[in-house]
Amino acid sequence: MLKDAVSASFVADVLNINKQSIDELIQNHSNWFNSPKSGVYMLYHDRLRIYLLQKLTSEEIKFLNDKIITAVKKALERETL
Repeated sequence: MLKDAVSASFVADVLNINKQSIDELIQNHSNWFNSPKSGVYMLYHDRLRIYLLQKLTSEEIKFLNDKIITAVKKALERETL
């Protein structure tokens, strides 16, 4: 869903799972990811992102979009306090 690099912690927050699970996924599928700077990751190629998105239903995509928006809003609120 995300085009830019993000931290494993952000993804864990959005998906409401522990960071260790995300770290394990990245480690197990390291050839799928780039790390443009330490601690952030993105899918290696845009075609892979499109392929994975095609596997989701429109309801799943909406659900994930809503979770991402909520996580970003919370992060922005924390920064402005």
